[in-house]
Amino acid sequence: MEQLAARLLRQARDGQLVVRQAQEDGLQLLVYPLPDGALVALGFDRDRAHRVLPERVLRRRAAMPERYSGWLPAMLADGSWYVVRRVRDDGGGAAMPPDAAQWQAARELLA
Repeated sequence: MEQLAARLLRQARDGQLVVRQAQEDGLQLLVYPLPDGALVALGFDRDRAHRVLPERVLRRRAAMPERYSGWLPAMLADGSWYVVRRVRDDGGGAAMPPDAAQWQAARELLA
């Protein structure tokens, strides 16, 4: 996931556009470029958004803020549902993607 996210971050920053990539398990990885980094999101498109129980996501975040607070829940205008994290540039102009543990936390929130 980290390699895919790094590639999508480069594409989004280079083209200054939102990039989305579907995963085999139905999850979507979304990258939105910002002047000083990017927003990365993991979630479901509107056809699969029913898999997410918002109350459960909020309860998990409240119960373990040290693990989950970096991911913010978001429902987009089209009905898709994501957890979103802001990543900052590393100083060399490249945004650092979340690490494996952070991606695992995002998956747990969506489960």
